Amino acid sequence: PWRVGQVLWLGGSLIALLFSVNRLWTIYNGLPEFRWVAFVLALTFLPTLFLFKAGQIGAFLLLGATLFLSEIRNHRPFWAGGACVLLAVKPHLCFLLWLAIGIRILHRRE
Repeated sequence: PWRVGQVLWLGGSLIALLFSVNRLWTIYNGLPEFRWVAFVLALTFLPTLFLFKAGQIGAFLLLGATLFLSEIRNHRPFWAGGACVLLAVKPHLCFLLWLAIGIRILHRRE
């Protein structure tokens, strides 16, 4: 049974990574004909290979940050906050994003 869990985790991490890369490419207006470059870079980036080999949670943190940016851009703060749940799993790795969220909240109150 542990092998099934391992395969599911790897598959979920791969899906989270590829979805994030695709969504970020769209958010930042990447040219559609060069989208493949983003996928190649993401899959050949050395820390990504370590992420898959060790079964780390980094792909889900990237997914959380991507969903947060996407929902803020679409003016859906409730869902953006929901996306932060994925970031709250390892807050010490995302402290700069938490800082940016705090600054944004303070800036909007002024």
